[in-house]
Amino acid sequence: MTGKDNGSTGAPAAGSASLPARHRLRALLFGSTDSLLYQFARYLVVGGLAFAIDFGSLYLLTEFAGLHYLISAAVAFLLGLLANYCLSRIWVFARRTMDNSAVEFAVFAVIGVVGLGLNEGIIWFGREKIHLHYLVAKIISAMIVLMWNFGARRSLLFSGRPMPRFLTRLTPPYGISSLSSVCMAAASFAFCLAVQGFSGTWFAGFSAYPDEPSHFVGAVMVRDWLASGQWFAPLEFARNYYDHYPHFAVGYWPPLFSIVTGLWLLVAGVGRLQALLIPAVFAAGAGWLVFRLVRQRAGMVAGICAGILYLSLPAVRQLTCAVMVDSMTAFLCIAAAVCVLRYLQQPVLWNGIFCAVCCGCAILSKYSAGYAVALPFLAVLLLRRLELLRKPSLLMQPFVVALMVGPWALWTRKLAYYGLPSEREALTAKRAATFLVATFRIFPPVLMAAVILGLIALLVRPRAWRHDLVVLSLLCAGHLAFLILSPVGADPRYLLVPAAVFLVASFAGWSEVLASMSPGRRWARPIAAVVAALTMVFVVSQFAHAAPVRQDQLRNVVAFIVKDPARIGQRIVVARDLEGPLIAEFVAQSRYRPGHYLLRPDKIFVHSDWFGGNYSSAFATPEKMMEYFRQYPVSLIISNERPEAALEKHGATLNEMLQQYPLSWHKVVTFSSEGGSTSFWTIYEYDPPPQKSGQESSGDAIFLFHDRPEIQSLQKARSLKQA
Repeated sequence: MTGKDNGSTGAPAAGSASLPARHRLRALLFGSTDSLLYQFARYLVVGGLAFAIDFGSLYLLTEFAGLHYLISAAVAFLLGLLANYCLSRIWVFARRTMDNSAVEFAVFAVIGVVGLGLNEGIIWFGREKIHLHYLVAKIISAMIVLMWNFGARRSLLFSGRPMPRFLTRLTPPYGISSLSSVCMAAASFAFCLAVQGFSGTWFAGFSAYPDEPSHFVGAVMVRDWLASGQWFAPLEFARNYYDHYPHFAVGYWPPLFSIVTGLWLLVAGVGRLQALLIPAVFAAGAGWLVFRLVRQRAGMVAGICAGILYLSLPAVRQLTCAVMVDSMTAFLCIAAAVCVLRYLQQPVLWNGIFCAVCCGCAILSKYSAGYAVALPFLAVLLLRRLELLRKPSLLMQPFVVALMVGPWALWTRKLAYYGLPSEREALTAKRAATFLVATFRIFPPVLMAAVILGLIALLVRPRAWRHDLVVLSLLCAGHLAFLILSPVGADPRYLLVPAAVFLVASFAGWSEVLASMSPGRRWARPIAAVVAALTMVFVVSQFAHAAPVRQDQLRNVVAFIVKDPARIGQRIVVARDLEGPLIAEFVAQSRYRPGHYLLRPDKIFVHSDWFGGNYSSAFATPEKMMEYFRQYPVSLIISNERPEAALEKHGATLNEMLQQYPLSWHKVVTFSSEGGSTSFWTIYEYDPPPQKSGQESSGDAIFLFHDRPEIQSLQKARSLKQA
């Protein structure tokens, strides 16, 4: 409604010249006002508070969290934006142009995004061009952005004049209908960042999961391909990249995670910290969707508690602290169910397109979400909405999904089953029970008991089964069925979607039970307070028992090699037991990619299948292995010596060769591991015997990588320095 105010208290009109100074101060601080001068004065106060939040967050994130100053500036700016909106709506402006809080905040945020562009541009220009300190550049940008934000927001959102009709008729997607949703989304993201910061994962290696290095290297490859300009030769670029960094599988996995993360790294720079923001965003998004679903059933406090409980689950926290795709898949699957619910409420074309796009994105994140394409049809049949089967908005959804997924699936069809076990476990009730039990074990014991009781309460109350629970049950059943039929184990990271559904359903069950016990809602607030207190205790206990991520010398080992420009283009054998983390660390730290040629012992020293079966060492003796290196020389061998570890045949042969030929392999540097471990890192350099005149090297020339001008200049400078 045009001209709506923010709850005027009947205070004297601010700005009246006839008021005494005491009343002017009171009118300035309290009540509503239409005075431009008083509104600007209040906005200065609000801007000051928002700037304090912005500035403080920038300092803390840059100096203590170790974020790049541009990333810190963006996150801090968004936190200041949220504080600015809340205070502007409550205290600064007397009139609102529209009732819809979500659309209002969207316009408010668009203005803020323009301000964010000004903010980033001014900071970049001040820091990079005129060499100001980034905090000084921030002060200058804050003054300019302040004037822009006040003028644009007052004229568009808080002037009382009618907005264009198409804006007033907009409905927010996915049920965003209040400021609380925006605040919960921001709080969820902040919670995920706190989880990462508390665990120390920003400065750890890529060893949380076996697939983590591959996901990171694949994302960086996409980023480097976009930056290279070789857009019409992706396969050639990928092959060359794999020759240097042989540890990614973009064709084996769907491409969405690599594309999203690669685009982000193109903006934010390459690094583990930057890449970890992607799983944090999607984990926060899944927690926000849990909040929305529970809030519709059990109220605001229950929704907040459910979202925080989901984000506090050990499996969710572990995946939030790793560069893995599972958080993205969980978010997109739950979002697909929410889109189906929205379509059932309003079966129009745009909602059908949103539903299909969300299902397609879920499948492009991981093929285990393939069941999502059948979700809307199963919901229509189960809820007896048969009239929707005649609507084009429903029938076209599989075709939209096919257009999104089909080209990639056809292009990589030969890789779809590569690496999967040839023999599958029998489809028995025991296997199905294993996945069901594994889903419950995601919850800690006390929370598991509460979830089970909530589900039992839901089962005995049939009237509680409305559209939302039906669709979520189909989502859970489809996800579990796909996993049971697939040749995979009951790993917790595959079960985030069923765990989220169980949590939402248990809150619905408890809500029904408590509502029947107190029909007058007399005990609603005490119960909400108890639930909030128990949630807080649970979260604190989870953080208290969480062990920080183990730090290792792996980053220092790679930094020692990468800092020497003469090493660019050299062939390097990485440690046999940490091939993936080492390759990912080279990718993260290398300034010029692709640069080093990294060799995996499991590829050159071993004959085996994908899972390590049919193992045999390629070299029976140290002499034969040394003969291989004489024919195909390498510059360095990185060895992770673990006295307590049982070495495989090729590892033992490699150690024997290094000890048997000390004149050819001399130690460059040794790093002892942290945390009291008895293992240590050693870098060996190959020193080939001098060749006779007229004799040529048999392998160096084909592996050198000196055709790039920037590398030639670096090596020329190093040669001059040595001379």
